[in-house]
Amino acid sequence: MRARGEVLKRAALSGGLDGLPLEALKLYMLLLIRAEDIRSESRVRLQAIQRVLGRSFSQEDCRQALAVLAAHDLLTWTPVSPRPSQGQRVQQVKEGLEIVFQLNPSFE
Repeated sequence: MRARGEVLKRAALSGGLDGLPLEALKLYMLLLIRAEDIRSESRVRLQAIQRVLGRSFSQEDCRQALAVLAAHDLLTWTPVSPRPSQGQRVQQVKEGLEIVFQLNPSFE
């Protein structure tokens, strides 16, 4: 928890959060909370993001917000093929978005 606070503090003090669109800022906060370890890769599905940010937060909204965060050097991310959970239909998996992300804890 302390590491997350430090990352957020550095991002704020460096100006990394200045001028971010609201949706990108919300997504950053969510990813900061969901990161298993600040220095390692984590995974998250669009459905998990939508549970917090609302169903109106589309796949395109997510990609745009991630692009903004990456442009501000706050994280690196890549889309990956979603892994089906038990009982999940293959069609649902193909339509979903899952990302692997890593927060960038240092700001120059």
